[in-house]
Amino acid sequence: MKINDFPNIVTVADADLLLVQTVSDQAYKNIKFSDLKQYFAAASNSGSNSNTSNANSSQPALDLPSTGLISKFYAGDINTQGHQGELTLWLDTVSHIPASPPGTGMGPILIPKTFGSINGIYFDGSKYLNTNLSYLANTFYSIVVVDSRDTVLSNMDTFFVGCDNRGTNQTVFAGYANDSTFRFGQYANDLDANIPGYTKFQPTIWVASHNSRGHEIWRNNTLISSNSNTDHCQNANNGTIGRGLFANYKGYLGLIATYTGDKSSTDIQAIFSAVNTIFKVY
Repeated sequence: MKINDFPNIVTVADADLLLVQTVSDQAYKNIKFSDLKQYFAAASNSGSNSNTSNANSSQPALDLPSTGLISKFYAGDINTQGHQGELTLWLDTVSHIPASPPGTGMGPILIPKTFGSINGIYFDGSKYLNTNLSYLANTFYSIVVVDSRDTVLSNMDTFFVGCDNRGTNQTVFAGYANDSTFRFGQYANDLDANIPGYTKFQPTIWVASHNSRGHEIWRNNTLISSNSNTDHCQNANNGTIGRGLFANYKGYLGLIATYTGDKSSTDIQAIFSAVNTIFKVY
C-alpha cells in the first residue's frame, strides 16, 4: 500500500516531513514521515478496510461491529517502541483518518499499560489532536469512548471529543461538564447525565448516540440519560480529540470510535460487548 492510497488525505514529501491535509477541514499539520511509515505498514499488512489492524503485536486486537463504523482510534494499535513520548500522529485503522497536534509540543503522551495491559493516551488539559469529524453532520451517529479522567473537576467543561465550533446544532461534543455531570450535545439539545464524582483512576466505557429515538448517554452498557430530540448536527468541521467546544480534556483515552447510522439499543449493547471484551471495565 502507498501513501496516496489513503482516502481523505493529501501528502507532499519534503525531507523527513509530510504536510498532511485533511481535505474537509483544510487543516494542515506537520507530521514526521517515520510516524506515517509505521501506520502505513500496519494497514498494508492487514488490508486497507480492516478494523482489526494492529500495529503492536503485544496489544490485543480490538474487533468492533463493522456496520457504520467510520473510525477507530485505538491506543492498542500504536507501537510503543515507535511512539515513546509525545504522540505526533494517531491514525485510525478503519478509514485511515489522521489525528495530529496543532503544533510542536502540543501532542498528548502515549503511556504503555494504562488500561491493564492496554496502552493509553494521556491528555494534560492543554494538549489535543485535530482530526476530521465532518462526516457526523446531517446524519445519525454514535461516539464510543474508553476513558479515565485524571482530576477532580469543578464547574469546568472538559470534553474528550468534539468540534471547535459554536452555534445551534453547529458542533458536536462529549465529555464532562463538571465533576458529577457528563454532557453530550450539539450546542443545542444538550443532554446531561449525573455520574459519580472523581475519586481515583477508573476506566469507563461511554457511548454518546444520536439516533431516531433522540440523544442518549450510555455508561458501561447502561442507558443513563436520554431525550427525544432528533435534530442533526449541521456542521462538524474543526474536529478534535482531547478537546471539544474549545474545552480541553485531562485524563487518559484508550479508544475513540465513531459510527454513522441509526443505532438500536441492541446495536449499542453489541458495541459495549466488543469493547469490554478487550478493556474489561465491568
